[in-house]
Amino acid sequence: MPSKIRFYRLIYSIVLYAVAPLVPLYLLYRARRQPEYARGWSERFAFYRKPCVVSAARRVWLHAVSLGET
Repeated sequence: MPSKIRFYRLIYSIVLYAVAPLVPLYLLYRARRQPEYARGWSERFAFYRKPCVVSAARRVWLHAVSLGET
């Protein structure tokens, strides 16, 4: 890997680790401003009340990302 790419990756990693602890604070701030935003908060982190009862042979893993959420 060229040194320039390594440098950018290092900067990206430093910024990511510095900003990551601030995410829960932002989520709490937003939940205080919009109480409906707090509903289903545990589901955002894949915590569900009812266990999923599906055999391993029939399981399908989906991963989706929305960039347009406000």
